[in-house]
Amino acid sequence: MSLAIEAMRNMESVPSRSAAVDISSTDFDVIAALGFPCTAIYVGTGGTVIAELVGDSTSRTYKNVPDGTELLGRFSSVIRTGTTATDMIARVY
Repeated sequence: MSLAIEAMRNMESVPSRSAAVDISSTDFDVIAALGFPCTAIYVGTGGTVIAELVGDSTSRTYKNVPDGTELLGRFSSVIRTGTTATDMIARVY
């Protein structure tokens, strides 16, 4: 068996956790809601996403994020002001 196939099988056996991110009215503190940072943000309906990474209080702006994109990083929060993307899901791998 090739190493690539073996690696994929190992990844499939690791459970992932996810939670719906509701940013309709307020900032979303990922760590407070989940107890740990998320490693990806799935963007269902594209737009701008403003988020903070773990250990960095500076907001990062991701512009023109297309529908169906998964942003990778260790995110601590999603900032509502200026975020136009919707239908987002916080994912942990």
